[in-house]
Amino acid sequence: MSRDEGYSTFLVAKEAVRLIDTHDMSKPLFLYVPFNAVHAPHQVPEKYEEGYTNLTGQRKIYAGMCAAMDEAIGTILDAIDRKGMRKDTLIIFSSDNGGPNPGKVTSNVPLRAGKTTLYEGGVRVCAAACWDGHIPAGGRGESADPHGGLVPDDPEAGGRVAGSAEAAAGRAGRVGGGGGGEADAARVHPAQRVADERGRSARGIGSWC
Repeated sequence: MSRDEGYSTFLVAKEAVRLIDTHDMSKPLFLYVPFNAVHAPHQVPEKYEEGYTNLTGQRKIYAGMCAAMDEAIGTILDAIDRKGMRKDTLIIFSSDNGGPNPGKVTSNVPLRAGKTTLYEGGVRVCAAACWDGHIPAGGRGESADPHGGLVPDDPEAGGRVAGSAEAAAGRAGRVGGGGGGEADAARVHPAQRVADERGRSARGIGSWC
């Protein structure tokens, strides 16, 4: 149990930076960084709200949380650069669901509804991926890849993660417009099921995941 005091977004980033700084470069590193931001409770140091004078209430706080998370991600990327790991690191940023309370706290326009629903606004989110020398900068993709499709499981390997770094870059590249077609999306992860808070579920097949 951590007893560190402070804003959780910055505490998470601080630990991520520590792990990068102390990483043994002779070994691979997988770093999963699950920020609490921008999840409820919606709280942020007041200075991060200052740039959003056009917003009020929860929407202003939410925007401040985004700004704080952006700063925290920047500290992690700076640590990767200091360590000399950037050219050997695939970086993926994504959300797990659409924004909550659309129209009041967030906006998922032009998609319908938001978090806890099975509509597009609830299950389709943007993502970003970068890897120097592997994913072209400034690209944009429209493929619908579930999170699980980025690193497939090989049933013949007893559930162990399979696939080379180049293959992972190819799958992530679809997020950034780096290729990969409908057949490839179906091959990587043929089906994905999502469920809402009422127990209803939906399944996507192939390119409709």
